[in-house]
Amino acid sequence: MGPHGERSIYGITKAVWLQHMPYLPFEYATEQPLLARICAVKHINLCAHEMSKAGIHPGVYELGACWNVGLAGFVKLHKLGVRVDYGVCIANLYGQP
Repeated sequence: MGPHGERSIYGITKAVWLQHMPYLPFEYATEQPLLARICAVKHINLCAHEMSKAGIHPGVYELGACWNVGLAGFVKLHKLGVRVDYGVCIANLYGQP
Protein backbone atom coordinates (compact mmCIF):
# COMPACT_ATOMS: atom_id res chain seq x y z
CA MET A 1 0.00 0.00 0.00
CA GLY A 2 1.27 3.46 -0.89
CA PRO A 3 1.67 6.41 1.46
CA HIS A 4 -1.79 7.71 0.57
CA GLY A 5 -3.55 4.34 0.61
CA GLU A 6 -2.81 3.53 -3.05
CA ARG A 7 -2.93 -0.10 -4.11
CA SER A 8 -1.53 -2.24 -6.91
CA ILE A 9 1.44 -1.56 -9.14
CA TYR A 10 -0.62 1.27 -10.65
CA GLY A 11 -1.02 3.17 -7.39
CA ILE A 12 -4.81 3.21 -7.58
CA THR A 13 -6.50 5.27 -4.91
CA LYS A 14 -9.78 4.28 -3.33
CA ALA A 15 -11.49 7.26 -5.01
CA VAL A 16 -10.32 6.15 -8.47
CA TRP A 17 -11.32 2.55 -7.76
CA LEU A 18 -14.80 3.60 -6.65
CA GLN A 19 -15.18 5.80 -9.72
CA HIS A 20 -14.51 2.97 -12.16
CA MET A 21 -15.13 -0.28 -10.23
CA PRO A 22 -17.83 0.60 -7.65
CA TYR A 23 -19.29 -2.90 -7.70
CA LEU A 24 -16.03 -4.53 -6.49
CA PRO A 25 -14.17 -4.19 -3.17
CA PHE A 26 -11.11 -1.93 -3.16
CA GLU A 27 -9.01 -4.85 -1.90
CA TYR A 28 -9.27 -6.32 -5.39
CA ALA A 29 -6.95 -3.55 -6.61
CA THR A 30 -4.17 -5.50 -4.88
CA GLU A 31 -5.54 -9.04 -5.06
CA GLN A 32 -6.63 -9.05 -8.71
CA PRO A 33 -3.92 -7.55 -11.00
CA LEU A 34 -6.11 -7.82 -14.11
CA LEU A 35 -8.89 -5.83 -12.46
CA ALA A 36 -6.36 -3.23 -11.30
CA ARG A 37 -5.15 -2.87 -14.88
CA ILE A 38 -8.71 -2.51 -16.18
CA CYS A 39 -9.32 0.22 -13.61
CA ALA A 40 -6.08 2.00 -14.55
CA VAL A 41 -6.90 1.89 -18.27
CA LYS A 42 -10.41 3.22 -17.62
CA HIS A 43 -8.97 6.08 -15.59
CA ILE A 44 -6.30 6.99 -18.16
CA ASN A 45 -8.96 6.99 -20.89
CA LEU A 46 -11.19 9.24 -18.78
CA CYS A 47 -8.30 11.62 -18.11
CA ALA A 48 -7.39 11.74 -21.81
CA HIS A 49 -10.99 12.41 -22.79
CA GLU A 50 -11.45 15.17 -20.21
CA MET A 51 -8.13 16.79 -21.12
CA SER A 52 -9.13 16.84 -24.78
CA LYS A 53 -12.43 18.50 -23.84
CA ALA A 54 -10.41 21.12 -21.93
CA GLY A 55 -8.26 21.78 -24.99
CA ILE A 56 -5.17 20.02 -23.61
CA HIS A 57 -3.35 17.44 -25.74
CA PRO A 58 -3.22 14.22 -23.67
CA GLY A 59 0.41 13.33 -24.26
CA VAL A 60 2.65 11.16 -22.11
CA TYR A 61 3.69 14.01 -19.79
CA GLU A 62 0.12 15.24 -19.44
CA LEU A 63 -1.28 11.80 -18.60
CA GLY A 64 1.48 11.10 -16.09
CA ALA A 65 0.99 14.45 -14.41
CA CYS A 66 -2.78 14.00 -14.36
CA TRP A 67 -2.42 10.54 -12.82
CA ASN A 68 -0.26 12.03 -10.08
CA VAL A 69 -2.16 15.21 -9.14
CA GLY A 70 -5.65 14.42 -10.41
CA LEU A 71 -7.53 15.94 -13.32
CA ALA A 72 -8.65 19.17 -11.65
CA GLY A 73 -5.20 19.73 -10.16
CA PHE A 74 -3.49 19.08 -13.47
CA VAL A 75 -5.76 21.43 -15.43
CA LYS A 76 -5.15 24.18 -12.87
CA LEU A 77 -1.37 23.68 -12.90
CA HIS A 78 -1.34 23.46 -16.71
CA LYS A 79 -3.11 26.81 -16.99
CA LEU A 80 -0.54 28.32 -14.61
CA GLY A 81 2.33 26.84 -16.65
CA VAL A 82 3.55 24.73 -13.72
CA ARG A 83 5.29 21.46 -14.57
CA VAL A 84 4.61 18.35 -12.49
CA ASP A 85 7.80 16.41 -11.69
CA TYR A 86 6.03 13.04 -11.86
CA GLY A 87 4.79 13.83 -15.37
CA VAL A 88 8.34 14.78 -16.40
CA CYS A 89 9.64 11.46 -15.05
CA ILE A 90 6.98 9.51 -16.95
CA ALA A 91 7.73 11.42 -20.15
CA ASN A 92 11.43 10.67 -19.71
CA LEU A 93 10.66 6.95 -19.36
CA TYR A 94 8.85 7.06 -22.68
CA GLY A 95 11.46 9.27 -24.37
CA GLN A 96 9.04 12.17 -24.78
CA PRO A 97 9.98 15.86 -24.35
